Amino acid sequence: MLGCSASLAIGQSVVRGTDTAQQIMASNQKLSFDGANKTFQILGHDDEVTVTGDCFAVSVLGTNNKVILDGVGVIQAGGSGNLITYRRGLNGDATPKIATTGENNKVVATGQ
Repeated sequence: MLGCSASLAIGQSVVRGTDTAQQIMASNQKLSFDGANKTFQILGHDDEVTVTGDCFAVSVLGTNNKVILDGVGVIQAGGSGNLITYRRGLNGDATPKIATTGENNKVVATGQ
């Protein structure tokens, strides 16, 4: 995926991306993004990240994040203590493909 190296002070965030992928490194932030069929990689901790519209995939590798998604094709939760909610899968699928490998992560469908 994307390579990124940065040193962050409390409250700073770094968002790196291309037309189809974005890497988000932040701490204690409330951030919003347009899905735009992109892939998102969330590496921060204690953030609230909202992605509106459809995104291809979201990978959460940070800790104690709250991630709110509209439409998503793939969710990967590899960090710990993350709560990921989604409204729908893509292409008519009720649910996205979900893989959780971290500890104490929750992926929950919300109402339309």
